[in-house]
Amino acid sequence: MTESKIFAVVTGANRGIGLAITERLVTQGYRVAACVRSPSSDLQNLLPEAEGHTIVTLDLRNDAIISEAARAVLKWSKQIDVLVN
Repeated sequence: MTESKIFAVVTGANRGIGLAITERLVTQGYRVAACVRSPSSDLQNLLPEAEGHTIVTLDLRNDAIISEAARAVLKWSKQIDVLVN
């Protein structure tokens, strides 16, 4: 886990606008926590943990999963600099 880069959390990062924003943040040097219901292999390839990225399971229909996702993000970085929802 690297703490030197700006940390962004992106919800819905698996496809469409969320994926495009995630790709852009990565190319600009941000560390990204991508929140998705089910990660795609494209997203996994885009966000290697060794470079400070993580993929977090998040399903807004389940309160327990929401709480676990919040804990997972805060374990990865103590500060969220950018939130894209």
